[in-house]
Amino acid sequence: MLEGILKMIKFDIFSNYICPYAYRASLWVHQLKEHFGDEIQFAFRHFSLMQNRFSDGTWQIWNQPQENENWQTEKYAFEIHLCRAIEAVRRQGHDNFDKFHVALFEARHNNPKRDLKNDEAIRRVAEKIGVDMAQFKADIHDSMILKQVGIDHLHAVEELGVFGTPTFVFTACEPMYLKLERRLSMKESLDFWDVFYQTVAKHPYVLEMKRPN
Repeated sequence: MLEGILKMIKFDIFSNYICPYAYRASLWVHQLKEHFGDEIQFAFRHFSLMQNRFSDGTWQIWNQPQENENWQTEKYAFEIHLCRAIEAVRRQGHDNFDKFHVALFEARHNNPKRDLKNDEAIRRVAEKIGVDMAQFKADIHDSMILKQVGIDHLHAVEELGVFGTPTFVFTACEPMYLKLERRLSMKESLDFWDVFYQTVAKHPYVLEMKRPN
């Protein structure tokens, strides 16, 4: 078991709010955080599924609000709305970011009647967690607000070979893509953490494990 020997394990998770597997991974790591506290540190980073779907090699989703005045009518607009919002809340500190991150995932995947396809719907989620709404509304229209999306996505693709979400990146380890079928109980979360971390960190020759459909 890792629990007795755990010492400040840090990792990044390349994630996307559209992805149900990223949602389940987020639930899992927050359960781990609840149990282990500061012994694990993780950061959520952007990986754009729309960029993968629509890019022709030059098109970049993070530049669309400046390049396409009609971007809100496009299929990729949903992702832009979500990314602008989370980056705006990130400017209000880690605690607000973490609460909003969880709230966005819950609103997207655990409340099918809630439509998050526009800024107003997303603002209502932000308002419920208590962010500074005047600052939030100003920041989502900052022309630089999507810059971090591009930084994260290009790093993921060009330097790490990430192809989907969620992908975990531990220090000095190869990235590992993960799909969970459902949300886990606390016991399942802790049991699986032992297996997952040991596999990723201690067995670098494991490139992929996949069940037949």
